[in-house]
Amino acid sequence: MSAARHHRLSLWFSGFLWGLAEATAFFVVPDVLLTFVARRHGLFPALAVMLFVVAGAMIGGLAMWWIGGAYPEAATGLLDRIPAISRDMIEAAGAAQAQGPFAALLTGAFSGAPYKVFAATAQAAGVSPTWFLLITIPARAVRFVLAIVVTVAIDQVAARWLSSRARFWILAGFWVAFYAVFWAVMPG
Repeated sequence: MSAARHHRLSLWFSGFLWGLAEATAFFVVPDVLLTFVARRHGLFPALAVMLFVVAGAMIGGLAMWWIGGAYPEAATGLLDRIPAISRDMIEAAGAAQAQGPFAALLTGAFSGAPYKVFAATAQAAGVSPTWFLLITIPARAVRFVLAIVVTVAIDQVAARWLSSRARFWILAGFWVAFYAVFWAVMPG
């Protein structure tokens, strides 16, 4: 196996695992990985990794859908222990899904409410597992594609003035600052 193929497979596997982990209990969004891949490798490799992130999210989301329906108190207890998730957020996600699961997941992707919260409350809101999986694809992909495209565009412009190393550290600094603010502001 060539080094390039091995590297590509490791990125895909990392994306899959990150999507799975973030859909269940991990508290750092896959956008972090995707933006670093986009900055280093460009648009199409990052979009390929994104497909694996979404696949992992679908499996993790389905697991949370099942746990949330079969063991709602355990699911709520798990979610309540994750940084930046509160009981109010969990209740709001369930109520939003009862009104419209696709709109809830899509707006949730930009609201700060993690996907795992929507996954765990979907069954109680009457969302079938098939429908939940189908709406997961666009609901997850929209923000990921946006993050990738913005990263590639900014990196291409910044490449005129900054070294690759400087652009790496700026991106890393962005994510550190983002999470410092996010965890300070979000309840839970």
